[in-house]
Amino acid sequence: MAEKFSETLPAPAAETDGLQFAAVVNQMATGIAQADLRGRFTLVNDRFCEIVGYERAELLGGKTLQEIT
Repeated sequence: MAEKFSETLPAPAAETDGLQFAAVVNQMATGIAQADLRGRFTLVNDRFCEIVGYERAELLGGKTLQEIT
C-alpha cells in the first residue's frame, strides 16, 4: 500500500513541503479545489473562489460541492 508522502518525511520537511504545495496551488491561474468523500471542500485556491463566487472561508467552512453546483 502506498504511503502518504508527508508520512515518509521528517516532520519539519513534511511541514515545509505542505507549505510549498499550498503556495504553488494558490498561485495557479486555474481554479483548483479538493473535496472529501462527503463533498466538503478541503482545499481551494483564490482562482476557484473567484470562479464560483464564494469566499475561501465559506467554502472551507462547510459548503459542499453539491451546494454550489
